[in-house]
Amino acid sequence: MSQECSTTKGLQQGPTVKERKYDRQLRLWAASGQAALESANILLVNTSPGTVGIETLKNLVLPGIGRFTIADDAIVQEADLGVNFFLDEACLGKSRSRCCTKYLVELNPEVSGQWFPRENNPFDLEELTASLGPFTVILYTLPLQKDRLCFLESYAERQEIPLFSVHSIGYYSYFTLKLPGRLPIVDTHPGEDATADLRLLNPWSELSMFANRLTKDIDKQPDHDHGHLPLVAILLHYLEDWKDSHGGNPPLTYSDKLAFRNLVASGARRNNPEGGEENFEEAVAAVMKHVTPSSLPSSLKQVFDSINSTEVSPKENFWIIAEAVKQFYEKHHELPLPGGIPDMKAESRMYIKLQSLYKAKARQDVGEIISIVRTLQGGTDVAQAEVELFCKNAKFIKLLQNTADLPTIAQIVGMCK
Repeated sequence: MSQECSTTKGLQQGPTVKERKYDRQLRLWAASGQAALESANILLVNTSPGTVGIETLKNLVLPGIGRFTIADDAIVQEADLGVNFFLDEACLGKSRSRCCTKYLVELNPEVSGQWFPRENNPFDLEELTASLGPFTVILYTLPLQKDRLCFLESYAERQEIPLFSVHSIGYYSYFTLKLPGRLPIVDTHPGEDATADLRLLNPWSELSMFANRLTKDIDKQPDHDHGHLPLVAILLHYLEDWKDSHGGNPPLTYSDKLAFRNLVASGARRNNPEGGEENFEEAVAAVMKHVTPSSLPSSLKQVFDSINSTEVSPKENFWIIAEAVKQFYEKHHELPLPGGIPDMKAESRMYIKLQSLYKAKARQDVGEIISIVRTLQGGTDVAQAEVELFCKNAKFIKLLQNTADLPTIAQIVGMCK
């Protein structure tokens, strides 16, 4: 990509100690995901002689959860030493929860660990949750006494938190995840390319005027200007040409898009040292992905259909924003614009101008949705940042629900035979 493609950036400071430490995972789930991880308070109710619960907790401690508690009233025995890497001979006769907590915390000193029960105290989950909660996720290993399982299910339901169970026998593993009703996930971390919405088939007036100015007398432009037209302007220009010769209809079918690509490619100049123009090559490559009509993703439709369900709380911020976005979509037949654009061949000033157009439209859409939010019950307490995050990720929002009639461990083992 040529130098003109990139926007002007100021000098940036180097990464912080935390950014260097967690660099790999920050690339996966971004700063928002790391913040959620660091605010987590995990409870592990460990009753199994195996180590699946401890190993699971280890995989949460390493990336940096905030806090954890191990509830385990077992005493370390010889058999534990052969299967649990977080126990040694010095642990024999001591509390298994205390020893495991000690060695887990050593993996990541930024994580706070607690163990339960303390010396000479009974194994009372009610006392535990009252003193060390509230928890954000509960993990328990099987087998588990029925009264303890009933308490954990009741607590998770009251607190509206996920309840995760796991059991491991040799090569077989079994786990279940019980969600608090319907669990929406707003920030699913889609790729930057996936979130780009250029609105080529339904451009707003400012974008159309910008493209028209850039492509005026396109065939008479100097080679430099012609070779630095951004792909958005190129595609909007040739879309108008296409619609003029096709009764006002855009290229929607596969065969039409192939023909449209050829039309765009024919506009490139080849009597130059490069034998072509990079910006036109980018425009041709973008046809299949970006010359598409707007549609409502099935995952978001599921959210819209669930707004009036008795299983959701209309006072929760997520559902208030979802209702506002639904009204916005019904009015405009478009989702709010995310506001990002992909990198492309263009002069810096033109790219920055194009960026500002998309960001301004995104802010305008967010402003309209915020206005709707404020008219809804409970909407006055919704933060603008929540609305912005919802709008930016609207196409990728997921709604997770519990699956009825989960198979038992016996049924799963039977399927594997």
